[in-house]
Amino acid sequence: MSAPEAPALSAPPAQSRLLSLDVFRGFTLAMMLIANNPGDWKNVLPPFKHADWHGCTFTDLIFPAFVFIMGVAMTFSFARRLSEGAVKGKLFVQVIKRTLILIALGLFLAGFSYWLRHDPESPKKLRFPGVLQRLALCYFFASLVLMSGLRARGQAIVAALLLAGYHLAMKYIPVPGYGAGVLELPGNLATYLDDKIFGPHAYKYIKEANMWHDPEGLPSTLPAIATALLGTITGYVIRDKAIGDYEKVSRLMVRGFALVVGGWLWGYSFPLNKNLWTSSFVLFTAGWSLLGLGACYWLTDIKRINWWTKPFIVLGTNAIFTYVTVGIATILSIVIKVGDGEGGEILLKTWLYNNLVKSWMEPLFGPSWSSLGYGVFYISLWTLLVGVLLYRKRIFIRV
Repeated sequence: MSAPEAPALSAPPAQSRLLSLDVFRGFTLAMMLIANNPGDWKNVLPPFKHADWHGCTFTDLIFPAFVFIMGVAMTFSFARRLSEGAVKGKLFVQVIKRTLILIALGLFLAGFSYWLRHDPESPKKLRFPGVLQRLALCYFFASLVLMSGLRARGQAIVAALLLAGYHLAMKYIPVPGYGAGVLELPGNLATYLDDKIFGPHAYKYIKEANMWHDPEGLPSTLPAIATALLGTITGYVIRDKAIGDYEKVSRLMVRGFALVVGGWLWGYSFPLNKNLWTSSFVLFTAGWSLLGLGACYWLTDIKRINWWTKPFIVLGTNAIFTYVTVGIATILSIVIKVGDGEGGEILLKTWLYNNLVKSWMEPLFGPSWSSLGYGVFYISLWTLLVGVLLYRKRIFIRV
């Protein structure tokens, strides 16, 4: 993605807070949590399913958008800290601290689930990779690039090298027993390496190949760093005071469209694939993130059409806290059992779904919409009971 040279990080940000970024972050988080919490996993609307392997659904766009948004936000936070007098050494310590906290939170969620749900007969052990762990690594390495002094063009070059290198590695480094260029499961290089690194500490066991696979593994984190860097480049555009608001939106939209088309075309030789976080997937999803952020910027920061934004601002300003606490509640809901009214016991989640959503929504809209309705209800309830309280008290839990 070509970009003009950006203002130095030491320059103060153009705005104290970008409303559209909070809104887009909150919307992305809401979609992530809704997709992760259907009422019934057997009845999920197609857009809220992940692609089986190759391909890209609406849900597959969500996690990359979160990584992209983190990159955009980094240009604002780093510039603010440097303008306040922070030296790079102190900033680096803060980067390490935040990276370790994110990894610790990810391992805590994995450990909490493992402790409550693990089957002693299963070969699966505590999972080491995860969503927050990937965010942490992307944040750390993107921070190194930012602090190195590279501006937008240099960051674009680093991103391009990561994407090209990953493509070449996946296509031309042979995997024992499969050869080179296999992009299926099993047989691809990323899964092979994750199996060797993590073994039973990965997400999924492939019985027929006696191999473990993880969608947030280490090799596929390399192109995910490029996703974060495409976000930092975008942050420079938004911070640039020399560019008018409408020109900023135009640049976001044009570049977004170009990346979507570029990723789609690249997909013919390196298929779109979230599990492998392929290079084509990076461009395609970053393009949609640019389009989404551009739309939010036009609506909220330019046109001031903000009547619909409050729930997403509430979520977006406490994003990591929300992700972790909702994750804890979700784990508890599929462990705790309550009476079913007929002398038996059912999971708390099943009771909530059956009595509060399914009982009236499924007869009206069918099982798939009812299942989606539970996710919407669940996240809305958290937003009202917890998120709004924190927001009104001006409590923002930073990581």
